[in-house]
Amino acid sequence: MYSNKPDIKTICKRDFSDSVNNLKRYNQAPAFFDMKFAQYAVGQHYTESLHRLRIQNSDFRNCCFSAPITRTNISGSNYVNCKFEATDIQNSNFQFGTFENCRFDRNYIEGSNFSNCFMSDVTISNNRLIGSNFLRTRFRNCHFCGGEMLSSSLEFAEFQNTYFENLRLA
Repeated sequence: MYSNKPDIKTICKRDFSDSVNNLKRYNQAPAFFDMKFAQYAVGQHYTESLHRLRIQNSDFRNCCFSAPITRTNISGSNYVNCKFEATDIQNSNFQFGTFENCRFDRNYIEGSNFSNCFMSDVTISNNRLIGSNFLRTRFRNCHFCGGEMLSSSLEFAEFQNTYFENLRLA
């Protein structure tokens, strides 16, 4: 029996931006679960905003995010060799995420949740972090340089071989 419904392999291979556009076009529930976005936007910047999406337990590899991420739940996801560059990240949930060899450069991060994350070999450079939560986050071989962290929580966070340089804390 033939079905018009695509199989799961076809869905997983679909380009991320096409998936987001299809959700918007058909006004479907904006949610992705257990997706693989391997090497999405390699050499390019992802420039379409992520707004009010649920992208949970997914993998992002070699991705570059340079558009706003607002009110988006990306909890439980893994990021390997990803860059977040000069973007606004507001009221978004990254909790239980794993960040390996990632860079956060010149971002404005406000009211976002990074609790219970694991960050390894992450560089956080010249960002403005306001009212964000890093409760129980583990930092290993990370480097915070420049920028400011205001009214953000680092309660019960663990730091191993992590450096803070020219970061304003208040």
